[in-house]
Amino acid sequence: MKKKLDRLLPTSDVTDINTGLGDMKLFARYGILSQKTGPFNLIAGVGTTIPVGTTDATDNLGKLLPGSMQLGSGSWNPLFELGIHKIKKRHWMSGYFMYMYAMEGSLGENTFTRSDVFKYNIAYAYAISKKFDLGAEINCEMLSKAELDGVELDNTGGNIVFFTPEIHFKFAHLMHLDLSAPIAVYQNLNATQLGYSPSSVVIKLAMKF
Repeated sequence: MKKKLDRLLPTSDVTDINTGLGDMKLFARYGILSQKTGPFNLIAGVGTTIPVGTTDATDNLGKLLPGSMQLGSGSWNPLFELGIHKIKKRHWMSGYFMYMYAMEGSLGENTFTRSDVFKYNIAYAYAISKKFDLGAEINCEMLSKAELDGVELDNTGGNIVFFTPEIHFKFAHLMHLDLSAPIAVYQNLNATQLGYSPSSVVIKLAMKF
């Protein structure tokens, strides 16, 4: 994971970069419905984040970077998800809902509880061949306010909407490589805080088993 922050100071411009391993996620999923016997596939899952990312990274001056620039949370955060998708010939349609309940973690030497996160996505993909799919997603995030040492921070939380074009390369049985470019098309953030960059690039390698 790599996070970058450009700051404009009176004397010079500063760029902070934090690179490393972020928190991991572990899920257990159960198939409730299958398209083989019903109208669509439906799964439910529970999981947790695993706090392996750092929470005490500093800038070039030795000052602690803000929570949004840290790679980890310092806490095990419960996750709940529900996914639905349907395949019809070359068409693939899906909806996905996920809620993360943030537990008390850390930010440097302080206690820090990150925002609860509710995500809901709508996606469509079209198989242009046996190897390639083209698709697009609408990704929405709703975030609560975070807390530092038990005090709610007004300049945290809000709503963000991304439009994400993507391509899937199915290079082997049950394995695929995905390339996507989330574009932030709407941001309604509380008070004054760091927003999301207009666009980014995400690469994912997945294997089903």
